[in-house]
Amino acid sequence: MMVHYQNGNRACLGMCRLDWMDSPLSVCSTYLHMAAVRCQGGRQVVKVKADAGPLSPEDQSHHWVRFPWSGTLDWWFVRTAAVIKYRPSLSV
Repeated sequence: MMVHYQNGNRACLGMCRLDWMDSPLSVCSTYLHMAAVRCQGGRQVVKVKADAGPLSPEDQSHHWVRFPWSGTLDWWFVRTAAVIKYRPSLSV
């Protein structure tokens, strides 16, 4: 996932394959929403939404976590699950 910030900065979350990219998505929400399902050893991220729109019945069965667009999101994978840690921005 390639993220383009309002201030012009860009960052890549995970590996980014240009031949698999979708059209850019404009984000107008305050939070990034991630859905996870329980699996052996933890939780696995199954969906990512940039808005808080209505959830389908399938989406309602997932455990959703939201993160503000500011701060740092550390996201790495272990054998059976994704590990996500959020660190808020430091105010000056």
